[in-house]
Amino acid sequence: MKKALLMSLVLGWAFCLAGCGRGSSGSNQSPAADVADVLKKAGPESVEVLTELTGAVHRYWNAQGKIPQSLDQVVAAGYLKQIPTLPAGKRYAIDPKGGQVYVTAS
Repeated sequence: MKKALLMSLVLGWAFCLAGCGRGSSGSNQSPAADVADVLKKAGPESVEVLTELTGAVHRYWNAQGKIPQSLDQVVAAGYLKQIPTLPAGKRYAIDPKGGQVYVTAS
């Protein structure tokens, strides 16, 4: 369990670094993340989906200079195509200090 948690943190950090960097043209606008393929394989609460969503939040943060309050802002800004649907009673939340996306009860 500890190994899986550590691995997910390392992967999240690696995706953040990859997603937060600016391209060689100096533009930090990147195509909207599409988590559809990951959803098919892993599900809306998987580490892989949360990592993709966190990467989109970090790209938004890098470009806008602030952490978004919701994933709706990330979609509206073009960093995410859509928000994956969660089971009833759950929602995605964003840690206001680090930009990490997690699942919580509604």
